[in-house]
Amino acid sequence: MFSTTPLKISAAIAALSLTGCVETTTSQSTAVEAPESTATAAEATVVDTPVVTANFGRGGGNWEGFGNILYRYAVIEQNNEVYICGAYTGRGSTNIRKLSREVMRQATATSNGQTIMRNMRFFSEVSNSHLSTSLVGVETNCRSTGKSVDEVPLNSIRVETRGGRYRVRI
Repeated sequence: MFSTTPLKISAAIAALSLTGCVETTTSQSTAVEAPESTATAAEATVVDTPVVTANFGRGGGNWEGFGNILYRYAVIEQNNEVYICGAYTGRGSTNIRKLSREVMRQATATSNGQTIMRNMRFFSEVSNSHLSTSLVGVETNCRSTGKSVDEVPLNSIRVETRGGRYRVRI
């Protein structure tokens, strides 16, 4: 019993003090044409969500050999409204996967330096078996930014994560 206690404590300390070497997204986002929806304005979902292609924007990072995260995203227009669609995966222990979720929770979408959406946790979380394909072929989840395409040009939107330390509860 006592032999597992130090391991649990050291795992907790490691998880709480992991330095996220997550880089901000530097690639271009891609506007993906979505089919017209028959959804009403009260419904904030996209009827046909896009599947990740090689043209999707991407970001991610790693934690000094403990694990990593990769996310892919696209910006689409539906009913004159801007939606962000994405998927992510992480590799590592259960604590590292919790850390990956926290990274996505703190991610933001910006347009020309202005934050237009916070919390990308709605992105589809998929198995790390998709890392080898860079998530290509994975179905995404989408959410409205609440902005019209007249307010925000689709090709100006970037999804970014912050670098530095993240705290997670074990």
